[in-house]
Amino acid sequence: MHLKSYWKILLLVFICCSSLLHAQNQQKVDSLLQHVKSSKTPDTTQIKAYNDLGIQYAPTDPVRAKKYIHQALLLAKKNDRTRGIAGSYNCLGIVYYYQKEYDSAQTNFQKALEINKELGHLWGQAAALNQIGAVQNLKDEYSAAIQSFKKAGEIFKTSGDSLAMAKSIQNIGVSYSRMENHQKAIEAYLQAIQLYEELDNAEGIGGSYLHIGVILTKQHEYAKALEYLNEAQPKLKDANKNRFGSVLSNMGICYRGLKDYDTALHYFQEALTYKKLSKNKKIIASIQANIGDTYYDMKVFNKALEYQKEALENYSLDGNTKEKVASQNAIAKTYIALYELSTANDYATKAIQTSKTIGYLEGEMNAYQTLATVAKIKGENGMALNYYMTFQAYSDSLSVLRNQKQVRELRTIYETEKRDFQIETQKKDIALLQEKATINNLQRIILGIGLFALVIISAFVYYSLKQKEKSNLQEKTKLETELAYKKKELTNHALHLAKKNELLDKLKQKAKKLQTDDESKKGYQELIRTINFDLNDDNHWGNFSKRFEEVHKDFNSNIKNKFPDITTNELRLMSLLKMNLTSKEMANILNISPNGVKKALYRLRKKLNTVSEDSLQDIVLNS
Repeated sequence: MHLKSYWKILLLVFICCSSLLHAQNQQKVDSLLQHVKSSKTPDTTQIKAYNDLGIQYAPTDPVRAKKYIHQALLLAKKNDRTRGIAGSYNCLGIVYYYQKEYDSAQTNFQKALEINKELGHLWGQAAALNQIGAVQNLKDEYSAAIQSFKKAGEIFKTSGDSLAMAKSIQNIGVSYSRMENHQKAIEAYLQAIQLYEELDNAEGIGGSYLHIGVILTKQHEYAKALEYLNEAQPKLKDANKNRFGSVLSNMGICYRGLKDYDTALHYFQEALTYKKLSKNKKIIASIQANIGDTYYDMKVFNKALEYQKEALENYSLDGNTKEKVASQNAIAKTYIALYELSTANDYATKAIQTSKTIGYLEGEMNAYQTLATVAKIKGENGMALNYYMTFQAYSDSLSVLRNQKQVRELRTIYETEKRDFQIETQKKDIALLQEKATINNLQRIILGIGLFALVIISAFVYYSLKQKEKSNLQEKTKLETELAYKKKELTNHALHLAKKNELLDKLKQKAKKLQTDDESKKGYQELIRTINFDLNDDNHWGNFSKRFEEVHKDFNSNIKNKFPDITTNELRLMSLLKMNLTSKEMANILNISPNGVKKALYRLRKKLNTVSEDSLQDIVLNS
């Protein structure tokens, strides 16, 4: 048997079938026993035969299964057959999986994974990862399961195995479905369908449509669910009878939800015919329970009771389960409808007992509600109230548990999406590194062709970058120098304006002394007009404002936007404050007295609703 084929058999047995249990093939067992007993059988074939015997017995006789696999493991270690060792750990994981010892199963799958990594055996790694993911799903470690399936899918993609890759994506859909992230689950199933269609794999396409139909059925979107189930039906009818039965069963649930009871019963009966072929009592019971519930909805209570009791009998073969409790509660409800209250009471009590055995709170809650209904009909109001209060207590507890579960699921979704983002980022980084590696290889080729040309190009690139860096630095320095120069120029201009106005004012005062001289009166008047004109000349302010705007861009517009009622003179005063000039310098520039500056500042603060000079200064400096 080819090694890759061997791993595929293990994977298909464990992951890809709709049910993990399979019928023991006695003919195959006899053939394998002949291999292990023959002294002529090569070691490698014996190891595989022992492992395969373990897989054959895994569902029905775990003790014997482990015995054969341990023999395979001893033989593989003795002969240093590393792949055989990995295969044995993988098979042990499957046995523990069937025993529901999930931690032990995961430990053995992990050992198989590590060995296959050391060997560089990609298919073995992917198979182990898929099986680890299946265990993680059952341990409610959905985020970890998704990552395991994704890693497996990537390996299958690298190996060119599109079918196994599609199944890994389908498994991701199962994880998202279990964590009730239905949108992500459907996205994964649709992605798997695309791959299956490329491979013309009818079973894969039908199975994915079935998964989507089941999700929509759970969401009570029955009409939409039927669209997908109708797509699945022809794909699975010949490819997989068991899954075809599941399609029919879900179609029955949809029609029951749509209150088309006759059509629902038709599909349930068809499904029952197919499921009976599997001889799986639990699966048969689930359909019988659905038929019973449908008859209950139709108020055909005797028929409902008939199928509900058949379901209970089949469920009971599997021990105490949630499904058994559901059947007991359903029968109790039906007996209430038939007004057989004592029998209803008995079945509700049994449901409570079974629920307590397995810790099934919802089963107990429903049973107490039934007991409350029975007591109320009997007129035992006190007892009815006690039962109802117990029901309510269970309901409250379940509500808290559901909220906690929802929080856990939301946290899992967040962690999964966060990890997906990190993986995507890592992929981009890897792609970038690969791109750089490609460039480096190209550079090496160019180096081999002409090292001198590469050095010249590198030198040119380096020189260009340095020149650009130098140019940017020079430009920055130039801008900083220009700004400093403009600041200095503005300050000088302001001080010059102040000095000039101060000088003109002094000259004006001296000229007034000449006013008494009759000969000088005419010249005096002309001189006074010239001085006043120069003092009030707006051109000086125009030059000042231009320089001010170059240094303090958008200051004036910011002030006007904040304070639309500001006047031109007040804006001038705030400009001088921005420059941090003294009151005397501002007085000279504005051609008013220092006391006039103080009054102007007081009026400005009052207008702007500021209480102090610091507040006014903050407005100016932050504009």
